[in-house]
Amino acid sequence: MQTVGAYIIAKNEEAMVGNCLSSLKGIDEIVFADTGSTDKTIEIANAHDVKLFTDYTWEDHFSKARNHALTKCTKDWILRIDCDETLEPGGLDKIRRLIETTEHSVIDVTMSYPPHSHYEPRLFRNTPAHFYIGASHEYLSVPGQMMSDIVLFAGVSPNHKKDPLQATRILKKELDKNPNLVREKFYYARELYLHGDYGNAILWFDKYLPVSTWIWEKAEAYYFKALSLWKAYEGERARRTILQAILVNPDMKKAWELMAEMNYEPKRSVWKKHAEIATNENVIFK
Repeated sequence: MQTVGAYIIAKNEEAMVGNCLSSLKGIDEIVFADTGSTDKTIEIANAHDVKLFTDYTWEDHFSKARNHALTKCTKDWILRIDCDETLEPGGLDKIRRLIETTEHSVIDVTMSYPPHSHYEPRLFRNTPAHFYIGASHEYLSVPGQMMSDIVLFAGVSPNHKKDPLQATRILKKELDKNPNLVREKFYYARELYLHGDYGNAILWFDKYLPVSTWIWEKAEAYYFKALSLWKAYEGERARRTILQAILVNPDMKKAWELMAEMNYEPKRSVWKKHAEIATNENVIFK
């Protein structure tokens, strides 16, 4: 019988970690890598029978922390879960059934944060081939090989408010070190948009788009660039840019909806009709 464990990296997550760990009840192992908590995080974690490790010092680099935690995992399969996430009720039973039958080594699960969701490779075999890359918005070395009906519900940790620009800072530091990074350009531009710095977001999307290699991420870049332009009161450029997103992925429902928002009747109703039939296939951030 295949075994499955979970791993968590944490720092000052006393408000969230209890629910996360409770959702994992019955799993074969929980590796809990604390990176310097000064609140009750460790106390709460120990009450849930975790394998606690405190030998990693935070370096503003998520992959280094994750890969350190992975070295502590001993079970056949690993579930990555964060402190502000919970495994759906019955999720462990789904995992156990799946790992007994699948020939794949990396499984996508649904990350649900209503009304949005996306697929992400969070369940994978415990092998040296599986490790994380990137200082922020890190990703698994091997992409997902099948989609499952396993769901992780994502929340928002209040701890994020203590360092709201963490991802922005880390990504900028990485780009300063290596301006040729591609994926980091996209996520840095997206962080700038999310924090309302629309002018710089547009500049960085323009740096990313000519060198992008993943077509579905490119569609997202056009979408967020169009949003940035719209919020910067550049309506005509925004409409031209959202058309680029639709050309790359005509199933992107939110792109059609944004085009509808950016037009008056009768054009608005026409764009809304297109949105109704879009399937959201290959959309990263639904």
